[in-house]
Amino acid sequence: MTVKKAVDLLAALALNQAQGSLLTPSDTPATDKPPKLRKRDLVELNVDSLAYGGRGVSTLPDGRIVFVQRGLPGDRVSASITKVKSSFVEAKTENVLQVSPDRIPAECPHTDDCGGCSWQELPYQEQLRWKEQQFADSLGRIGGIDIEPEPIIGADDIWAYRNKMEFSFGDGPDGDLRLGLHRRGSYWQIVPLEYCHISPKRMNEVRSAVLQVAVDSGLPPYHNRRHEGFWRQLTIREAHNTGDLLINIVTASGDLPKEELLEALAPVGASTILWSITDQQSSTRIDSVETLTGDGFIEETLSTRRFRISPTSFFQTNTRMTEVLYKTIREAAEIKPTDRVLDLYCGTGSIGISLADKAREVFGIELVEGSVEDARLNSRLNELENIEFACGAAEAVLEEHHSSGGFDVVIVDPPRSGLHPKALKDIVSTRAPRIVYVSCNPTTLARDLAELVLAGYSAVRAVPLDLFPHTYHLEGVVTLDLVT
Repeated sequence: MTVKKAVDLLAALALNQAQGSLLTPSDTPATDKPPKLRKRDLVELNVDSLAYGGRGVSTLPDGRIVFVQRGLPGDRVSASITKVKSSFVEAKTENVLQVSPDRIPAECPHTDDCGGCSWQELPYQEQLRWKEQQFADSLGRIGGIDIEPEPIIGADDIWAYRNKMEFSFGDGPDGDLRLGLHRRGSYWQIVPLEYCHISPKRMNEVRSAVLQVAVDSGLPPYHNRRHEGFWRQLTIREAHNTGDLLINIVTASGDLPKEELLEALAPVGASTILWSITDQQSSTRIDSVETLTGDGFIEETLSTRRFRISPTSFFQTNTRMTEVLYKTIREAAEIKPTDRVLDLYCGTGSIGISLADKAREVFGIELVEGSVEDARLNSRLNELENIEFACGAAEAVLEEHHSSGGFDVVIVDPPRSGLHPKALKDIVSTRAPRIVYVSCNPTTLARDLAELVLAGYSAVRAVPLDLFPHTYHLEGVVTLDLVT
């Protein structure tokens, strides 16, 4: 098989896996006359397994896979059809006719509507079992990687674990102002929360206080479709190890009730409160920022390292498990005092900084300018002189600096889309003896691993970790050694 054909096959399998199926085309029996199904048709289904992406998996009599929203293994459900394709069908659970023996009551009353914790009704040990299996299936079926992953590392804290939450403003059918999370599958409908159980207590107190001030102000929420209104978003970041608390209120131009907000938020002891203003359609494109109190940032510690976190800084959302993740990366890298380390897609530099004491030199590359500024600041904060950061696309900067010397260890932590093809090619060209690939998406991880194996690397260790209890998301760390 040519490299192109291998890549095409892997891409097809990656699409199959990304849509949730753990089956290859050869696993699915063919039929000449699939039953006529239309959107909104009701069908009864037995849910057999869980797909990567969080949905249940069932099978029609003709062999077509059905991805069932809100279905758990062991359930028999009545589901309405939402999409019909020649090779698969999507459906949404309307009623659970027979309850899975594994199904437990959800901790949160919003689980039916909220787009967040879709696995709350599955016991945590079962969540881990499915994540472990999906990680192994991705590496084996998509990547063709002959390796048995280590047992998944689960979280000790499965509630109130998040250090960052982003809440959105909106209105209900009666015009009531809301501040909560997006309804499952909607960009503009907001679920009015009573309490978010994966958020710490202080974050819930902040959300309630800000909502009350917003309601009392009489100012309307911003409408994403009409592009008008005032209140837009609320971002809260809490440093679990230092106790620092950052509150960022995002609005359109107008008069913010500052005194009322500061008075309402006084009991939570915020370290800094910011007012971000934007009249852009995207709430992430900020026009100006005013610091209402504090320094505009917070500090967190991981092991012996200090990190400064601003509203837009990337920082893993589960602090306790981030420490476990970085320990796993450190063990995988096995850095020696003479090693030159490349930290690709380095973000705010936290991985490279956590490894710098072991290496001769660390070189980080990141596309987002603000993240690079944070990385440089964090390296100074930790008094590190052997680490350098460059801003730009990984593939462009890596090619520019390739002549500056080889790398002994390459750490890659790309976005969910995986490695840019040019970056992957340039990584291979370094011929680094060891690559440590950190991923939050097992499907693109497997795709990229297949390319690295074709280029002469061998996967020698694979470790899944759960940084996101009650969701389908998982993290993976794979170690590759150069063999040719």
